[in-house]
Amino acid sequence: MTNENDPWKYVRADPKSLENNPFVNPKKPEPSPEPPAPQPVPQGSEIVSDGMYVLMDQTGTYALGVHALEDAARSDANSAQPFFVKRNGERIVRPLTFKETIEARVNDYESHSPSDDRLRLYRVWLDSCTGIAYKAGSTKFKIIPECEDLILIEKAFNQPFVQRDYDSLHGIELDSAQAMYGVLLSKGEVLNHPGWRAAVENDLALLRAYADIVFSEPNPRQEAMAFHVRQNTVKDELRALLVDNLSNDSIACGDVSLSSYARFVRKVVPSAGRR
Repeated sequence: MTNENDPWKYVRADPKSLENNPFVNPKKPEPSPEPPAPQPVPQGSEIVSDGMYVLMDQTGTYALGVHALEDAARSDANSAQPFFVKRNGERIVRPLTFKETIEARVNDYESHSPSDDRLRLYRVWLDSCTGIAYKAGSTKFKIIPECEDLILIEKAFNQPFVQRDYDSLHGIELDSAQAMYGVLLSKGEVLNHPGWRAAVENDLALLRAYADIVFSEPNPRQEAMAFHVRQNTVKDELRALLVDNLSNDSIACGDVSLSSYARFVRKVVPSAGRR
């Protein structure tokens, strides 16, 4: 049996060399390694921040973003993502509505101190499952908070809009000829704007809290939060309503192609250390 404490076993193995003998040449302790430098978040991953929300990575189309969010939520034990109930009673994970997306921004901002990154959800545009439908050849449109066609969209869908009969869709109907659309608004105009009020499901306290942040961060501004829609479309169209970043004055966009890039925010259970 080999004696591990035998100092001469190395000499017997190789009398001409003592370099491996720890009793003659004891090894110096290895220095502690330097901590690795922060690495950029790889494409396709999620950007996680302490709190209730996860910022999903950008996808190539709206449909790909919906399915990426669904997959991420289903595989996350801490997911608090809401569900959509299909007509057969089946529950399916869905993206946040436009109102819930605005709530995410407000909640995330208010739950952090000024020394934190309070504006992380304001620096990117955010998509939602709220649909905006246009009646062909008119200025009429409908806002649909939980839009089934967008929630159940096929992963391979890659068209600018979903072709759906306008009259068959149920939502809040508005007329863009009867208010200011496509122009920057004052805070007072935002709070009384029919498009913004419908988009946040008439939650005026939420709209006021959101406008207070937008009009003061990162610097005070006099106008912001335009509401962009389409008019006199050739066909009935169904698109998704998104909110843009602060650099673009946090405008509401109802005219973006579903075949262009998308990004969603995902809701999770609050972490233990969250303020």
